[in-house]
Amino acid sequence: MSDAWKVAVVTGASQGVGEGIVKAFLERGYRVVATSRSIRPSSDPNLLTVAGDIGDPATGKSGGHIVQITTTLVDYANSKVPSVLASMTKGGLDAATRSLAIEYAGRGIRVNAVAPGIIKTPMHAPETYEALAGFHPLKRMGEVSDIAQAVLYLEDAGFVTGETLHVDGGQIAGH
Repeated sequence: MSDAWKVAVVTGASQGVGEGIVKAFLERGYRVVATSRSIRPSSDPNLLTVAGDIGDPATGKSGGHIVQITTTLVDYANSKVPSVLASMTKGGLDAATRSLAIEYAGRGIRVNAVAPGIIKTPMHAPETYEALAGFHPLKRMGEVSDIAQAVLYLEDAGFVTGETLHVDGGQIAGH
């Protein structure tokens, strides 16, 4: 690995989509700081796990100064975890993403969002998959890899900022 490591911080990283995003960045050679209330320690030298609520200042302090060299932040919010991101409507997420993109563009910081549909994760029991697939025009649930690939696309797309990428099987288009 070169002297200029790329570091990603991923919240909600203990399972499901967050865990999939962590794996995708590690496969790309990134160093990753993974946080979650229930995350376990890792023996991977490229992965620092920080257990706790990311909204608690003490959790951020336990991660050390790694955030100062972060090149990518993935704040994975889901509907079961109360947070500003999880409580936004898709229109609110779009507006916040665009506003932050404009605010930070002059500093070379890009802000994008991924708006997922219903994804196969431990949040959903396998016996509900067929019914949940019906909410998507594509008639299937999304895979964790669908979201991880979208995040990696946005990571690579250096001229994209202020974008909300809907990875939702066509839900945004209507049903």
